[in-house]
Amino acid sequence: MTNRRDLELLVLAGLVVVFTIYCPRDRSRSVPLPLARRIECGEGWNETDGMAERKRRSSKLAADTFDCADGRRHPEVILEFLFDRGLLSVSVRNIGTRAAMKVAVTFDRKFTGLGGSKVISSLPLFRNIEFLGPSREIVTLLDTSESYFKRKQPTKIAAHVSYLDADERKYETTIDHDLAIYRELSWVVSSATNREVH
Repeated sequence: MTNRRDLELLVLAGLVVVFTIYCPRDRSRSVPLPLARRIECGEGWNETDGMAERKRRSSKLAADTFDCADGRRHPEVILEFLFDRGLLSVSVRNIGTRAAMKVAVTFDRKFTGLGGSKVISSLPLFRNIEFLGPSREIVTLLDTSESYFKRKQPTKIAAHVSYLDADERKYETTIDHDLAIYRELSWVVSSATNREVH
């Protein structure tokens, strides 16, 4: 049978465990943000956070936009010039995690498309998009790259993008583009009857 001294030791060990759980040594430290949020807000991590948490950080999506100032997610609208096998397009895309309202884009240079028949930089699309949901994109054809460069259209274009979130907070950004990078690209055109390399 367990003698009295053994029982006393067991009780003492139990008290130490209870004291450790309910009475941490550093009472002054506030409850920290979850690790993913601390990393996102630039607080980093310590060695006790473990390798699993580090892997979680590296796998975060770029679209997982998080506002560290008030703990809310927000929209993030960008404008891109896209190239696909000789065709140039313009894209307005929300890569954020909340919807964007009243999206407007202004360009520092006027440029035309469709062989010079339409002023693309002045399309109603860029004046106001009332609602652009998260991960949504609107694309319009600009021109063939051959036609665009042959007509000596501007290659360095700055796009100023402004929009609101659902709480009517305003966001603004300016994105610089250089379309000259598409001038020397090659691509393959194939069909049932012919195959050309441009």
